[in-house]
Amino acid sequence: MKLHVLGCSGGSAPGHQPTSFLVDDCVAIDGGAITTVLCEEGQEKIDHVLISHCHLDHVATLPFLLDNRFARQRRPIRFYGSESTLDDLKTGLFNNRIWPDFTQLKNRKSVALELQIVHEHQPFPVAHLKVTAHTMVHPIPCFGFLVEDADSSIFIAGDTSDADAIRAFCADRPTLKAIVLEVSWPDRMEELGRIAGHVVPKFLAPALPLHPSAELLISHVKPFYRDEVLTELRALGAPMRILEDGDVLTF
Repeated sequence: MKLHVLGCSGGSAPGHQPTSFLVDDCVAIDGGAITTVLCEEGQEKIDHVLISHCHLDHVATLPFLLDNRFARQRRPIRFYGSESTLDDLKTGLFNNRIWPDFTQLKNRKSVALELQIVHEHQPFPVAHLKVTAHTMVHPIPCFGFLVEDADSSIFIAGDTSDADAIRAFCADRPTLKAIVLEVSWPDRMEELGRIAGHVVPKFLAPALPLHPSAELLISHVKPFYRDEVLTELRALGAPMRILEDGDVLTF
């Protein structure tokens, strides 16, 4: 399994792309940076997008992906998410006011967009992969996704303030190779982290290690607090990797 980090920032600033991951070139997890990173050929390969929740830093480039693909499209793109998330996208974004409703558009070859509601802990197929959604602790409905192929699995947490819940979900998974977890702000912003539903380093510390063998990959650090957050994470003394935009990992 190949994981390409298109964007792993908790915001948008020069050199920092919002959240978006790509698995095996064809399945995206969140859409904060798809069209700002991938060339035309790379965008054409994406047939599936798992959407953790509809906050803008996780969906910002999805309208442009659909627009870029539409004229030449021979097969639909499918978005997967909770009923609440997909409804929010339909009413708040693809509403024929902010952006066209691509679920109602069809060129001469294909419907543009299909939406598939997914439910917690009910595995579903996506391309050659199996995916299971797990609810995160966040102010709006939000999923993390366990993504599995024949040999390995990774868990990509959506936004959350509860690392312990991730540890409990991931504990008994022997094929798990990596956990992607957000840490957004430094400890001095703990109150904001609780209100906004984001991890700060002190929330993570009691939950370590999250898994006996899986690598811990840190994402979603807010750009203007990055140095401070990284200093506090390193002080925890636990093995972890701080993701960078453009990283490519193979499991």
